[in-house]
Amino acid sequence: SPQHIRLKLSAFTAASHFTVTNMKGADERLSEWTQWFHNCRLELCGLDIQSWDDGQLNEVHNSQSQSLVVNIRWPVGPTAPLVKPKWNVVGTFDPLSMRLSRKDFSLFRVFVNYNLLEPSRFLSRDANEKLDNLVLFGYEKQGLPPTTYSVTLQSESLEFHFYLDEEESSSRKAEEVMCVKCTNASYTLLKNTDCSSRQTANVESIHLAQTRDRDERGKGGVEGE
Repeated sequence: SPQHIRLKLSAFTAASHFTVTNMKGADERLSEWTQWFHNCRLELCGLDIQSWDDGQLNEVHNSQSQSLVVNIRWPVGPTAPLVKPKWNVVGTFDPLSMRLSRKDFSLFRVFVNYNLLEPSRFLSRDANEKLDNLVLFGYEKQGLPPTTYSVTLQSESLEFHFYLDEEESSSRKAEEVMCVKCTNASYTLLKNTDCSSRQTANVESIHLAQTRDRDERGKGGVEGE
């Protein structure tokens, strides 16, 4: 939402093409078929991310421009419903350095919880209530098969710089208190037909630095699910 996050770019490129793949399924009636896929590639260069109050959310360095490449693939044609998950999204940040205050981090958690991690909304809503005002991607329509998707975010260099804002800092100015640096980090959110979401996080190494007291710690080979 533009009321929460503002995004500025120096360049934007979009391209699409179709590919074909031989598929194999468990159904004896259709054990093998030829499936067409629509592929879309979005490239966002010179990322400048700001919060709702114009606060800078990423570290912008002229010598190292931050970019995001998103590859989206989905099946098309009469056999498309046989492919699960339907949506395959892979986003690659190269690199990404975030600058977060307490309020920014809280907003980030709310954004993720209410847009990605909550159960399908139609399961807890009145069946007679209209869903016209909801965004269709990520939500279900009653009477139709549930949406399935696999979303992966990855980055070779991922940094989080945590700050105290002017109101919290004793010096009355923004002050960095902690830095987290990750290498070869990836996060995957998978949703299958059972409407259950599964998350997997992999990090080759994590470097923690408490910048106020210069206390540094490091750990390698972290994986979670």
